[in-house]
Amino acid sequence: MLAVVAWYKSPTAPGIAQIELYSGIVLIAVGVAAQAGWFKITARQDFFGGLGLIALALFALWASRDLPGMRGFAFGPGTAPRMFGIMLGLMGVVVALTGVFTKGPPVSRFGIRGPVFILASVYIFAFGIRPLGLVITSFLSIFVSAFATSEVRWLEAMIWAAVLTLFCALLFPWGLNLPLPLWPTIDIAADRGTPARSNVRTADRRMS
Repeated sequence: MLAVVAWYKSPTAPGIAQIELYSGIVLIAVGVAAQAGWFKITARQDFFGGLGLIALALFALWASRDLPGMRGFAFGPGTAPRMFGIMLGLMGVVVALTGVFTKGPPVSRFGIRGPVFILASVYIFAFGIRPLGLVITSFLSIFVSAFATSEVRWLEAMIWAAVLTLFCALLFPWGLNLPLPLWPTIDIAADRGTPARSNVRTADRRMS
């Protein structure tokens, strides 16, 4: 929460990294205290899961600290990461408090399937967004992430991937005004080796 307040005051302030570092230290201390049994936790899986979401939110705020935010009513490159980071942090607080005040299952056994497919979807989006475009990359990454659970169904995964891809295609280029290509970028060489995008710009200038 200290990191959120610091970001709201000044996203590029020099002290924001230190405040997020202190918040991370406090988060680790709370986790160690809970594991040592210093206070009672009735749903350990929810509690530690909430702490993990808070830690991820702090990392998102720290990673986007140098990106410019909103300018008037226009969204900047750092608006979406901070907005989603704050939402994720608040969700983590709710999940962690749920683990304190409600009864739930203990921490389940660690499985390798979920992290493998989630990391694979992240890498697909990171390395495919520029050559493949937002539509294809979003669909592939969402579809792959659906296989993180053993209860996945092909048809449902494809439908949800298509719906979320449409949402991303409307949100990022038009809603957030981010310069993300929608489709694969294909450069067709001209007679002198000039990329197709340069030819398009030249043609636009001639028409104007």
